[in-house]
Amino acid sequence: KSPLAIKDFIKYAYANWDNSRRLLYVALVGDASYDYKDMNSDLVPTFLFDTEKYGAAASDFQYTLVSGSDQTPDLAIGRWPVSNNSEFMAYFEKLKGYESPDNIGEWRSKGLYISGNDAGTHEQYTGLPAFRAQNQRFINMQSPAGFFTRKLNTVQDPSIPGGDPNFGSTPTLIDYFDDGVALMTFLGHGGGGIWADVGLFNTNDISRLNNGSRLPFIKSMTCFTGAFESASLNGIAEELIVTPDKGAIGMFAASGVGWLHNDFAIGWSLTDYLLEEGMTIGEAVLYAKIFYLNNNVYITEDFDVSVPSYYSLKRSMVNHYNLLGDPYVRIAIPAQTLTVTVDNTTPSVGDTLSVTVQAPFASGNGRIELTNPNHEPLISSFLFFQNNTADFEFVVPAALEDERGYLKAYAIDDANQKDGRGMQAIAVNQSLLDSLVLTPEKPQVGDTIHFAAFISSVNRIDRVLIKNLRLPAGNLDTFELTTDGEGKWVSIEPIGPYAKADTLFFDVQIEDTTGSTYLKRRNKLYIHDPRPDLTYTGKGFEFTGQESVGLSLAVKNDTDSMMTGALLRVYVDSSGTSAVPLWESRVDFSANENKEFTVPVAPPLLRYGKPFYAVIDGNNEIEERNEANNNRSLIVPENLFNLPKSVGTTYDGTSNDTLKIGASARFFLAPNGISKSTVFTFNIERNSEILKSEFQPGLTYIPPKGIGDPVVFDFRYSNPEAKQTENAYLEFLLDTTKTSPSTLEGVTICRYTPSINRWMGLSHLPPKDGKVSAYVNQPGRYALFKIEDSKRPVVEITVNGRKLHADMLVPQNPSLAFILQDENGVNLVSGFQVYIDNEPVSGEELNVPDSVQNANAVSLIAKPNLTIGLHTIRVEVTDAFGNYTEEVLDFRVAGGFEVQIYGNYPNPFQDYTIFSFL
Repeated sequence: KSPLAIKDFIKYAYANWDNSRRLLYVALVGDASYDYKDMNSDLVPTFLFDTEKYGAAASDFQYTLVSGSDQTPDLAIGRWPVSNNSEFMAYFEKLKGYESPDNIGEWRSKGLYISGNDAGTHEQYTGLPAFRAQNQRFINMQSPAGFFTRKLNTVQDPSIPGGDPNFGSTPTLIDYFDDGVALMTFLGHGGGGIWADVGLFNTNDISRLNNGSRLPFIKSMTCFTGAFESASLNGIAEELIVTPDKGAIGMFAASGVGWLHNDFAIGWSLTDYLLEEGMTIGEAVLYAKIFYLNNNVYITEDFDVSVPSYYSLKRSMVNHYNLLGDPYVRIAIPAQTLTVTVDNTTPSVGDTLSVTVQAPFASGNGRIELTNPNHEPLISSFLFFQNNTADFEFVVPAALEDERGYLKAYAIDDANQKDGRGMQAIAVNQSLLDSLVLTPEKPQVGDTIHFAAFISSVNRIDRVLIKNLRLPAGNLDTFELTTDGEGKWVSIEPIGPYAKADTLFFDVQIEDTTGSTYLKRRNKLYIHDPRPDLTYTGKGFEFTGQESVGLSLAVKNDTDSMMTGALLRVYVDSSGTSAVPLWESRVDFSANENKEFTVPVAPPLLRYGKPFYAVIDGNNEIEERNEANNNRSLIVPENLFNLPKSVGTTYDGTSNDTLKIGASARFFLAPNGISKSTVFTFNIERNSEILKSEFQPGLTYIPPKGIGDPVVFDFRYSNPEAKQTENAYLEFLLDTTKTSPSTLEGVTICRYTPSINRWMGLSHLPPKDGKVSAYVNQPGRYALFKIEDSKRPVVEITVNGRKLHADMLVPQNPSLAFILQDENGVNLVSGFQVYIDNEPVSGEELNVPDSVQNANAVSLIAKPNLTIGLHTIRVEVTDAFGNYTEEVLDFRVAGGFEVQIYGNYPNPFQDYTIFSFL
């Protein structure tokens, strides 16, 4: 059991499963433990990543690194941290309830932002109380339109007249849970089982929740709340996930130490993706980590700066922040849009405004609220819809003097299980950016782009700026828009064209003649690239085959449209304009389709060092996004051969020949020495762990000629049906200059046997002329050793727990145990046999396992059915190096054999006692 084995399987699935639908989601169903020997709690192991400064933390992130050697994740992964069937069913039922069409309501349009005690903790760049400032930024700059946001602060703001309405404690938080929120964010101090600020919330409080299927997705941006590797205790994230009928649907939380500014930076990346329509929480975490790994940016209301300690912490951050919950879940927020219109978007305090809310359904009900610039509610009212419309009037309150406000609406059609949200901004004595229009609306690669800003204001606008837009050359630019005098401001000079698809960020700044400035930050400009791109997938271009060597070509149409007549070619020796292709095909691709092709390779071409080339669209008939990814090349390696049945080992496919295995070995198999044709490969493994002979003290490794490092030669047949019918000749060259003659005399070729985890010596020809050779009957892993072991294995036979001795009485159905011991290992593969009366004990009566943990001491059980009378048992045992032991004993079987013990005297006894039995 190892996380490395699980990762190898995921890598295999990613590379080899249906390429038309590349593996994207992995759900780890089961808890993990730092104690890998604990079979009860370490159900699906995790990695322990050595984080910056504070040591190991649980990390499922390592499972996502399956393509290439980079640290960019390739998969969306989440963990169900369940320890038993009850917890599994609890979370499964929560998923069903969460995704039920009936599970709608205003809770889906609510977010809660919890701030810990930051009275003494301040942001480096703004000097503001850190947690409250960061959460306010999440609200102001990232909350979706129409999202009802609430704050829970564990420390009061004494500057607020009448008390801080956002101050709260544990009962307040429980009420928010029970009412239901879609998204919950915690910034503060934490531990494994607690949001620690004023003891706000711990695992014991979870039983007090009654939120049913109104389950939030929680971002817990603090220390240790996502730890799940304890063998005995559940952390707060685990408990919120596995507790039935309450808690959370998923959590993004750290298993290690949190870092004030980096917690915010990675949390910002997550929110940016999490609330996009159709985005799963697994994909959101995947893209958030990719963005964070590639963008050293800390965002404030006024500027972007670098994240403190970013480069030393970024690997720790992506590793110890894990997703607990199912990665395929989509956060439950209303997808439909309400249109909110107001008769005057730039009113004065005291004005009465009329608001109309239009819904995509005929009837229903809902709620509307007016908030201040920090999205705190000022006015709230119910809405009732008829003919798709609801109306609302309100008087602009004094709290909005010289401020912006937001009208947020939610509506639900219970009968048809539909809901929606919407928002409209208003500005009192301020400028209001009504809309920002791009021409073209969806810019593509090669387009020049114009900006148009539509602005309402009771004050005269002085100027409008587009700020910090990255130009095609890579530099940031700021430029002014000009007005047509009717509230429309446009760019004079076009921007672009851009050469590749990208997401660009920019700010809009509006300045009026009163000196007031409004800055709308982090607007997005998407550059689309509709051009197709043919590219290689997986390994793309490689040697393949089971019976004979061929070439595998894997190509993907990386575009959303169909492509016809794409020209694929494979060349040998040269891919120049005058070269004749070895293979070519015109291929049609559906949108985003992967296709694989096998190209046969004639045996004479399979010579070490010969080059092959794959070329996609070599004539440039298709304009692609990336023309640089169309070529691949490879050369025939020295370890790849065809092994035809009728020819045997060969270089050219027609002549039987001895193969050179590097500079140190030779391999030969005669014609028809194998049942099926196969591809033959070898690998030279350096410093392999299996060379360590701690359980075989009779072995001393001997290096072959020309190789300094300890090596293992691994021979393989690619065709699983290929079995040797004749022995193959295997020869190694010895370094007579570095090894004494006396040592060379004892050199033996050994084969590693995985089932007993031991090296086994082979019968071999005596070393001669600096060579040692043997005849082998199967592929496998081979190495050279000097064997110093003449001891025979030890055999002990017991009957029903008592040692068997000559002429002993045994029952007709005895339990015979064979205890086999050898300091270098017992050969259970071919060196053990039991005979009774010269007849081998059958496999049904003798249990020989496929593998053993310790081949130096083995206990095997036989349960034969014997006849009454005299019998002879013979046990033959050979150790790993061929030392042989035979144990022969006569015994007698008596009918109705049963001993009844009546007593013994003296009792207790020291030297002897006498039994009375029948």
